[in-house]
Amino acid sequence: MYIFQADLWCDFCAAKWMDENLDSSPENEDDHYSYDSDDWPKEVGDLENETDCPSHCCRCHIPLACSLTSDGVEYVFEYVREHIQDMENQTPEERLAVVYLENKDNPEYYYANCPGYAVTADWVKEVECHGGLTEEQENLIERFWELVIEAESLQENNS
Repeated sequence: MYIFQADLWCDFCAAKWMDENLDSSPENEDDHYSYDSDDWPKEVGDLENETDCPSHCCRCHIPLACSLTSDGVEYVFEYVREHIQDMENQTPEERLAVVYLENKDNPEYYYANCPGYAVTADWVKEVECHGGLTEEQENLIERFWELVIEAESLQENNS
C-alpha cells in the first residue's frame, strides 16, 4: 500500500502510476526522507493501525487491509442500516443494478460491473471478522445477506 498526495493507493495502481511517470521519480525511492509523498508515492505497507472507516484505493477502489476502530465498526453499521432500508424498498432486479456508471468503462475499477450492494458487502465482510458484535449488529448482517441472496438467486434463475 502507498500514500500519495494525501490518498491511499493499492500496490498495483501506485506501480502503474510510477511506471508512467518515471521521469519525475526521486533519485533514491528507498530514502523516504529525501522526497515528499505529494511528489511521489511512498510505500507504507499494510496499515496495522486502526481506522475509523473502511479504506479503499483512491484510483481503483479495491478494499485495503486496515483494522477498524469501534467507531469504524459503528460507521459501517450506520451505513448498512441505511443500505438495508434502500434495498428493502427495491425489487431484487433493482438490487442487481450496476452502480458506479461513471467508472463502467475503466477495466481497473474494482467495482466495475458490480451490483449496487458490492461496496457494502465488502464492508460487511470486514466487520464480520471484527468479532464482539451485538445481537442487533448480527441481525443487520443477517438481513443484509438475505437481501443479497434473494437478488442473486433471481439472477441465477434468469441465467
